[in-house]
Amino acid sequence: MKQPPWVFSNNKEVLEEPLKTAVDFNGKTKLSVKKEQLIENPKKWSAEQPNLYTLVLALKDKNGNITETTSTKVGFREFKVKDGQMKLNGKPITFKGVNRHEMDPVDGRTVSRERMIQDIKLMKKHNINAVRTSHYPNQAEWYDLADEYGLYIIDEANLESHGIRWQLPKSDPQWLPASLDRMESMVERDKNHPSVLIWSLGNEAGTGTTFKHMAELARELDPTRIIHYEGDDRWADMESVMYPSVSSVDDYGKSGNEKPFLLIEYAHAMGNSVGNLNQYWDVIDSYNNLQGGFIWDWVNQTLLEPIPGKDKGFYHAYGGDWGDNPNDDNFMANGLVSADRTVQPELKEVKKVYQEIEVHAVDVKNGVIELKNEFLFTNLNAFDAHWELKRDGKVIQEGKINELNVNPLSTEEITVPMEKPTLEAGAEYFLDVSFTLKEDTKWASKGHEIAYEQFEVQYDVPNVQPEEISGMPEINVENGDSVISVDGTDFKLNFNKAKGTITSFTYKKTELIKSGPVPDYWRAPLDNDKGYGMPSISGTWRDAGENRTVTDVEVTNYGENAVRINVIGTLPTTNESKFQTAYIVYGTGEVVVKSTLEAGESLPEIPAIGMELTIPEEFEQMDWYGRGPESNYWDRKTGYPVGVYSSTVDDQFFPYVEPQETGNKTDVRWVTFTNKKGIGLMATGLPLMEVNALHYTEEDLESSAHPYELEKQEDIFVTLNYHQMGLGGDNSWGARPHPEFTLDTDKTYAYSYRLQPISKNDSPMELSKRVVTDDLVKNIKINGESLANFNTEINKYSISYLKGTIDEVPQVDVIPTGDNVTVDITPAEGLPGKTVVEVTSNNGLLSAKYEINFEIVDELYLSDTEWKSATVGWRSIQMDKSIEGNPLRLWDGSSEVTYDKGIGTHAHSEIVYDLEGKGYARFQSFVGVDQEIGGGSIAFEAWLDGELVYESGIMYNNTPAKKVDLDITGKKKLKLVVTDAGDGNAEDHGNWAEAKFTVE
Repeated sequence: MKQPPWVFSNNKEVLEEPLKTAVDFNGKTKLSVKKEQLIENPKKWSAEQPNLYTLVLALKDKNGNITETTSTKVGFREFKVKDGQMKLNGKPITFKGVNRHEMDPVDGRTVSRERMIQDIKLMKKHNINAVRTSHYPNQAEWYDLADEYGLYIIDEANLESHGIRWQLPKSDPQWLPASLDRMESMVERDKNHPSVLIWSLGNEAGTGTTFKHMAELARELDPTRIIHYEGDDRWADMESVMYPSVSSVDDYGKSGNEKPFLLIEYAHAMGNSVGNLNQYWDVIDSYNNLQGGFIWDWVNQTLLEPIPGKDKGFYHAYGGDWGDNPNDDNFMANGLVSADRTVQPELKEVKKVYQEIEVHAVDVKNGVIELKNEFLFTNLNAFDAHWELKRDGKVIQEGKINELNVNPLSTEEITVPMEKPTLEAGAEYFLDVSFTLKEDTKWASKGHEIAYEQFEVQYDVPNVQPEEISGMPEINVENGDSVISVDGTDFKLNFNKAKGTITSFTYKKTELIKSGPVPDYWRAPLDNDKGYGMPSISGTWRDAGENRTVTDVEVTNYGENAVRINVIGTLPTTNESKFQTAYIVYGTGEVVVKSTLEAGESLPEIPAIGMELTIPEEFEQMDWYGRGPESNYWDRKTGYPVGVYSSTVDDQFFPYVEPQETGNKTDVRWVTFTNKKGIGLMATGLPLMEVNALHYTEEDLESSAHPYELEKQEDIFVTLNYHQMGLGGDNSWGARPHPEFTLDTDKTYAYSYRLQPISKNDSPMELSKRVVTDDLVKNIKINGESLANFNTEINKYSISYLKGTIDEVPQVDVIPTGDNVTVDITPAEGLPGKTVVEVTSNNGLLSAKYEINFEIVDELYLSDTEWKSATVGWRSIQMDKSIEGNPLRLWDGSSEVTYDKGIGTHAHSEIVYDLEGKGYARFQSFVGVDQEIGGGSIAFEAWLDGELVYESGIMYNNTPAKKVDLDITGKKKLKLVVTDAGDGNAEDHGNWAEAKFTVE
């Protein structure tokens, strides 16, 4: 009997003659046959170009009659580690992946072909190119579809012992046969799939020689693939980790280790999450040995169940909803898509960060940009490219980028043929660049966007001159014992002195505000927040705004045309905090709100800083100029371009499995809430703000376990925030938002916005450009640099200089808000000394005074200076106290020593200081493990201009403090690093005690 195989491509035979071989069963029911044929230069398979051939096998009897046939798809590709990198068909691959459990909201672990295709199409549309089959081999059809559509697969053996992984399988021979059987079954079943690039030995099953034998078996059965196992990298071809910090990934990249590195699980996407994803990829893109990662995970593991007590409707049920105990609560709901495959807002960020085309600014004002093609095998000429120049969200120029020709893994500069427009005062200009599919594909239609970038074009736009207060309509102000009323043309505003806020604001008899704005320092906790204990750690801020005490209300009339109501008060935080809110009501109906917070000593970080107001239900229509259209946050906003968006308040709510903060918008210039007649309330950021609007209060969200339990309220609750802290997402069981996205309590916060009526004939864009202010100063500069944290509501500032580093009184320059301001500067007579700035409006209505005290110190403590950048592995870096807010304490070999000054941090942390031009001579500090913790094992490093100049070696809780004394003369940058000493210990509280700069 003969067995001839044919190979087909596009229904054409590839081989001139089929391979033939004689077989003799000799009474057996099956046997193996091996035959080889070289096929020169076939079309290669990749996720970008999933070229497949059809292999047909036919069994003939001795007379040449076909008795049996079968076929399979074949992809030609080579995958191996070479020169320290994993390479596909000779090109260094980057995995932009997700972990995926098999899950259907109705059928559970039984996933249909249609659901699989839905998953793959969604992944491809959002630039995901790889999947880890966590934590078991998937249904066989999944691999056929991955071959066909183009996805890279890490195929994982069904081996996990998790909570007892230190007991089994280890090196125990009684577990070896079962472990090898699982490995062999997977390899033999899936080895013909080109999509499978890597075999994984299992997940969280500990260490031991069992995995050595499994790896050896896989290599014997299939020498064409490489091996992964995070639990014991000794037997793997790559290093892999779960949920590392950004800095630890950077450390591996810097190490030069030639073993490729994967983040096999990272960016824990539980609930409203996936903050700072771009920071991971800034690092991954910087080093050849970092080759990507797999987000945890793709889809929520929840099941649809009927809503209790209702005749119709379903909800997504999670652990405990069936009376099951013990359970994992909602911990399995950590997907980028809901169980029914509803795309969650965070997936847009993934799409942006994972895109294979990077666009960088070179000279944007002249249209010069750089295109970086990260595809391995695809020229950018395979896509359409389009650009738009926008003014205030409207396209004023656009065109195609013709003759696009950027080879894979290469970079080219191009010039977009835009012309400088006639510049309008107060306008913003953005250049948007977009890449789309030229033709339909199996996974998306022609025109689908695969990459985009947006650049602010910083033309020298003319300033808008402030409105003259004296030229505004007159108002009538009645300052009563308990209420201040302001009557103006078409509007009326009532202000409650005891509450320190607006109680009524009407426009043409339409009520715009039912209550507020009131100070608000809370957000409905996220899953990530609960994971590190934010509701209890920061609980002092939950009701601080609501329970405020107003201590004084000052009323200042600006002629007959405006009035300033200044509210001063305290907040009942653990240590008392102070707040101040100014309401400046103008004859035009505009109300500028200026909010200032001075937190009490040693308080925890603040979940949000802002104000909340309640508006009537009729203002359902929501339009804004800012980032969107999906919700976005301080640390998750690269995937949401600035634009003008239109929606409803209802649509701002996303039904996460367990209700939590949702719907936020960042970088908002203005927002309007209007009724069907086009009348409503407008808020304008001065210059930017964050906005959220829902039919639920923070308390509603926090107190409900499922979306169906929420009772939609008629009123609309609007928050206008300076910021709320970032989402975080490095993990959901202890990791906090990164320090740069945290609202620490070691400084004063101030921000402003403007409220006003709006009607259908008004242009919110034009209204937002009006400069209506009682500020007289835009900025104050000291020796040409902006005064740090300058705010017009803060009148006194202090700047410290190290003795010997400055000889002359610093030059103070004032930038006024307009031409109608007179500035008078009285310089300090010497150092130390005080420079006084007095400003007055030409009409005499407004005046302000600022004092800048210049201090000379013998030693300049780092805790009294500004760093250039900082990262920390846990919580937030602390000034003059430990990472947990206690006094700084180090061991000296016999007892504890307490330090008044210094920096408390936690591994892994990096703090960078700019030294250029400062005149510092030495850096000195004592380093060690803070005594607030019983364990801890860390190492300290100091770097000067990229050179390692100090290493402490590993230090423990009982290691005596060590002194650091470095010559920094003429250096430009100091970086202070605390590492975990490579042992992963979690109690890594480190202090830079008495850290200071000196001139001797």
